[in-house]
Parts: sequence; structure tokens; C-alpha cells
Amino acid sequence: MKSLFLFILFHFQLTAQTSIENLLNFQPSQTEIGCMRHFKIRPDSNNLFNHYVLSKLSENMYPERLDYNLRFLKNGRKPLDSIPSTKWLKDNQILTERDFEDAFRKRYEHMFSATDSVTFKYLFAMSYSTTAVNRPKKYGFDPEVIVISTTKYVILVFRGTDLMDDNRRGEWIGTDFNGLKSGQLEYFENGRLHRGFGKAAALIFPLVEYYLVQNNLKSKPIWLTGHSLGGAMAILVGTKLSEVGFDISQIPVFAAPNTLGNKKAFSEISQEVLDKIERYEYNLDPFSAVRPLGYYAVGKRNYITLNSRILVDIPHRSLRINSYTLSKDESMDAELATQIFMRNIFKIKREFFHHNPQWYSKSIRCHLINSELENCPDLDDSFPYLYYGWQRSI
Repeated sequence: MKSLFLFILFHFQLTAQTSIENLLNFQPSQTEIGCMRHFKIRPDSNNLFNHYVLSKLSENMYPERLDYNLRFLKNGRKPLDSIPSTKWLKDNQILTERDFEDAFRKRYEHMFSATDSVTFKYLFAMSYSTTAVNRPKKYGFDPEVIVISTTKYVILVFRGTDLMDDNRRGEWIGTDFNGLKSGQLEYFENGRLHRGFGKAAALIFPLVEYYLVQNNLKSKPIWLTGHSLGGAMAILVGTKLSEVGFDISQIPVFAAPNTLGNKKAFSEISQEVLDKIERYEYNLDPFSAVRPLGYYAVGKRNYITLNSRILVDIPHRSLRINSYTLSKDESMDAELATQIFMRNIFKIKREFFHHNPQWYSKSIRCHLINSELENCPDLDDSFPYLYYGWQRSI
């Protein structure tokens, strides 16, 4: 019986390993090979190529999305009709956390040239909340980041909300919905932060700082990015890194929450660094819309309309309309004004599928010029699987 059990276990491990190796054996698109030579190390007036690349990296920080993307590539960039739902994919994932660093590296390393000497490092931490008698609960904090380092610059890509072990709601409850403002956190000593985001950032920050210092990366320009919760981590970790002497180039984030902290929490961060935060918000994405009283919106707000217009550096949402025009040849209609400024917050229809990271990538790519499109990451469209709700949005 023991021999049979060992045979089955060995066969299962061998099958799983063969499956992941097969998944990683794909042919890169010619438009992607070496495309990071167009990445601008220092931000200027036009960073859309950079922001598109970073949105694609953020999109595939979710294991089930990277799993699907690799299957998609293996299938000749054609949607897999055999996958009936997101739930099925999550229940039948080939990619595991153990394989994530290698899979992410394999997916994107061809975008860098040999002279970049690119490396990928996956850092993660996990901590469960505890009861009054110090017993662990089923929810808590689970921050993850991929550190991409080259000879000239570093990119930190943070993951959004995912599973905590097998608990689908663990990080939602322990981090995202843990929204009371808390003061005197070990991470930010001044002001008050969203408790869940602050504790998650405090958990991952020492690992990031130690890795950057140990690998002599402190003097290199650092880009930080992420989608949703990953955007919150990018902002909090990025501003803290700047505070302790790291060179922050820019922090473009997608669908990041506005509920990070009060104004005092960011009072000691220089305006120069705060101006490097570029927040992208897609139409009626509810997660980037909510900002309760007492929270301070940091960074520039870039609003993406339903037809993929990008309104750059516009006022943050508020309960009153401020005067604003799109340009000399465009006028703002009442519906768009309502969406932008939330004049009537209770009547705005919330569309949860607008939170999907693919809408951000797709919209930004619309604004790339031909020379950039000829040598940049593929969009990897995959209707209708990942664009849930797309029938109502096109």
C-alpha cells in the first residue's frame, strides 16, 4: 500500500511538473522581443508606452490570469473555448505559487535585451489576523511583489487582491475591508492610514528594502506599479522608499483605492514624489471611486472614459462640481461631468466589471503611436473570458 501511495504521489508530481513545463514552452511574439528598449527610465510628458507596459505586468500578477495568458499563448493567441468560467480555471490551475516567479520571468524576459541582464524576484509575506486570545482568524494580510531589476533601473510590480491559501475572501476581509483609519502604525508614524492597507504595506516593505539594498539597487531609478490593492501597495511602499533615500522615478497605478490615509500621513512626503503618482481610473470602477470623509487623495488622477479617452491630471472626485473643460474643441456633457465629479454619488450606477485590469491596458494602448505599437507587448485580447460584462461595455 505504501509503495502504491508513493507511486501515485510521484506520478502526480511528475504530471504537474510536465504540465507547467509545457505551459511555459511558447513562442514569443516578434513585437514583444526587446521592446523594453523603448522604456523611458525617467518620466517625461509622454509616458503612455511605459504605462501600457506596466499595466500589462500588473494584469498578469494574478496567478489565474497568468495561467490563462500562458494557455492563451500556447493556443496561438486564440481564446480557449474549452474554459467555461473563471471559477473553472481557478479550480483547475496549472500554475501554482511555487512556480509563479519562473512563470512570470518566462512570460516577460524576452521583452528585455541581453545587455539589460534582467532578473526577476518574487517576494511575498502572509500574516493572519488574531483574536483577543491570540488565536489566528481565517483572514489577514497577503502582499506580493515581483522585483524586476536591470542594469539601469528597477520595476516593482505589486499584486492585487487574491487568495489567502484556499480562502477566497481572506485578503478582502483582512486587508481591503479593514478600513478604519489607524494611527501610529509601524510603517507610517505620522497621520492615520487605512488599517488593512497600512498593515499589508508594513509587512512587505522590510522584504523589499532588504532585497534592494542587498542587491545594490538603491541608487537605481525605481518604478512601482500595481492594479487595485497592488496599486495601494505601490503608493505606500513607494512613498516610504522615497522617505528613506531611494530614487523613485514614477508610480503609475491602475484602479487603486483612494482610501489610503489622511492628509497628515502624507505630509512629510515631498510634493515632488507625490506628483510622481499617476492614478488611472476607468469609467465607473467602484473601487477607485469610493473615498470616505477624512481620506486624502494623493497623486494625479487620469480618468479613462468608456470610449477610451484619457483625461489627464483632472481634479479628484468630490461631491461638488468644479469648473473643468476637456479641451478647446470638446465640451463636457452632464453625464460625463457627473461621473468625473460624483455630483450625485447615490445615483451613479456602479459597474464592477470596470475594475477588470484589461480595460486599463486596452484603453491606454489606444493612444500609442505607430512606432510604439510596432514594438510593444501584445494586448492579448481574450473575449469573452476575461472581459466579463463586455457585452454591456462595447
